[in-house]
Amino acid sequence: MAEEQKAGVLSPAERLSIRVSNMVGHPASQARRMVVIHQLHDDPDDVWQAMLEGIGEVDGLGLTHNDDGTVTLEWEPPEDEQVPDWSDLSPSEDGYKIERVG
Repeated sequence: MAEEQKAGVLSPAERLSIRVSNMVGHPASQARRMVVIHQLHDDPDDVWQAMLEGIGEVDGLGLTHNDDGTVTLEWEPPEDEQVPDWSDLSPSEDGYKIERVG
């Protein structure tokens, strides 16, 4: 029974990873190519630091430590990615469409 209960419990590192992944993957973050992340009171310091070190090793990802303790992550789109031209946002029968450039 104890094994079954443990199977549903996430480790602090797993919880932090999911939270940061969700923040990075949010449409607003993707559109801006940046996100500000922060350590919660229940994120162990060693887990937070290990995650930041791992993120810091990713090519093409900028990591800035802010004065308030938050961390800003910024990235550039891959060269082969088509970037939406938001100025061409136009209504269509299916809603709004965005013309792709590049």
